[in-house]
Formats: sequence, structure tokens, C-alpha cells
Amino acid sequence: DLIARQERSIRHVEGLITAESAAVQALVTARNEVERLASALAALADRRADADAAVGQEGTELLAAVRAHLSSASELAVSDVEAVIAALELWCTTLEGPNPARAAVDTAGRAATEALARLGADLDRRAADAATRAADLAAEIARLEAGEHGAPPAPHTRDLAVRADRAGAPLWQLVDFVDGMPNAERAGLEAALEASGILDARLDPDGALRDITGDVLLSPSDAARPDIALATVLRPAIDPDDARATAVPEAAVTRALAAIGLGESPGTWVDADGRFRIGVLTGAWTKPTAQYIGRGAREAARRARLAALRSEARLVAAEQAGIAEEGRL
Repeated sequence: DLIARQERSIRHVEGLITAESAAVQALVTARNEVERLASALAALADRRADADAAVGQEGTELLAAVRAHLSSASELAVSDVEAVIAALELWCTTLEGPNPARAAVDTAGRAATEALARLGADLDRRAADAATRAADLAAEIARLEAGEHGAPPAPHTRDLAVRADRAGAPLWQLVDFVDGMPNAERAGLEAALEASGILDARLDPDGALRDITGDVLLSPSDAARPDIALATVLRPAIDPDDARATAVPEAAVTRALAAIGLGESPGTWVDADGRFRIGVLTGAWTKPTAQYIGRGAREAARRARLAALRSEARLVAAEQAGIAEEGRL
């Protein structure tokens, strides 16, 4: 028994010696691994320091470049550059989420695109309006250069078909002022005739003056003879080149002028101060100049209108050039 216990003790001690030797070997191996890992960690720390320095340098350069670009941008403008730079500086240290500078530029780009679309639409509208005005002006200039005279504005109730089918011509195409009549009185008299409807009333070859509906406005044979007639300031002046005007005899014009009073009188009358009465209707109107009575008045109005139209056409042309330049910019 004693020998057996001693042998077991010897084997146990031998096992411990073997385990100790293995532990020592493992310790040596572990120490070598620790030294290797410590060396690798030091190398990684150096690399990380270098990477951090590189990131810091790149971030600084990025901040400077973004600041310079956003500050100098004119078409793609960011509203608050400093706020974008502050957000970008924080992002450079974390790299979390999207680039705030890109997000700000994208937002500004969408806003600029919408603004450009609105500007383009506005330029197109203005160009179309200017082109329409230019075409209208060119047409009217061509018409006036051809010698066509203006006519009094037609009432909204006018029936052109009825007027076109009747013989005769408007009174304003058949008369002219007598020589020496002051311009102010010419304007007042024409205003009274125009407001009363006599100026544009059609004088038939038989001497009847008809309104826009074709009803007889004044019949010289039935009218009371005024003390002072319109014939004292207006005279027949029939345009020989107007077929409708030449269909009215000069005598018919004279009778019509003699049947209309100048100043307050029985029956139909007009005055140089713009007042008038026709039937039970009375009223008054004024205008700065006579435009329609007499070839001379019509020619002067035509020349003045031509000058105004040409000046307006130049303004429209300049406006079109400006719009085209805005489109190029």
C-alpha cells in the first residue's frame, strides 16, 4: 500500500511538472502574441492618427471650398451660407447622414429651377404681348400711311348691315368748318354733334338725316328754321373720291345744315360750347380737338396718330429687344 501510494504521488508530481512546462510554454507564446498585438495596435494608432489628420485637412479644405463657392454663386444662391457651413463642419467630424451642403444646394437648385420656369413663362407671355402689339401697330401704321382716315367710334347698338345697305354718307364726311373758326369752337361743336348722334348720322341723297337704326333723325322739309343755322359755321365738303359721299348732292347737305340751329333755338340745335338738343334729348360733351369734320382735320389727326403710332412702335421694338436680352441672360 505504501509503495502504491508513493507511486501515485510520483505520477501526480510528474503530471504537475509536465503541466507546468506546458503552462510556461503557453505563457511564452501568449507574451509573444501580446507583444505582436501591442505592436499592431501601435501601428493602427499611428495610422488612425494619420487618417484623422487627413480627414481634418480634407474637411478644412472642403469647408473653404464650399464657403467660397456658395458665397460667389449668383444663379444658385443658398439663403444662409454660414448655417450650411456650420452643419457641414459638424458632418465632417461624424460623417453621419447626408452631406448638408449637398442638401442645401439641391433645395436651392429646385427653387432656382422653379424661378427660371416662372421667368421663362413670363418672358414668353411678355414676348407674345409685345409681338401682338407690334403687329397691331404695324397694321394701323400701314393703313394710315395708305391714307385711310379714322371714323368716330361706333355705338354698341349699331347695326352695320343696316347702315351698309343704305345710300348716302355720314354727315362728318360731307362737311368742313368755315375758314377762320377758332380751334376751341371747332372742338366744342364737333363734340356736341358727336354726342348728339348727328355727326355720325347718315345723310340720304334726298336730304333726310337718319340715325343708326335707320329712323329719320331730321327732315329739312319738316324742321323749324332756326334763327342762326349750323350752315354759318359748316359748309358742304364732299370728297370726290368717295362713292357714297358723291351720291349726296351738295344741296342736300346745305338743307340739312340750314335745318340745325347753332346755339339755343327751336327744334334741333348744337352749340360750340358742346351743348346740344335733339328732340327731347339734351346734353353736353367736350373734346380737346376736332378729329373728324373736314379733310384738313382728318389729315391732321392722321398725321398725329401716325407720329404717335411710330413712337409707340419704337418703344415696343425696344421692349422686344429687352425681352430677348433677358431671355439670353
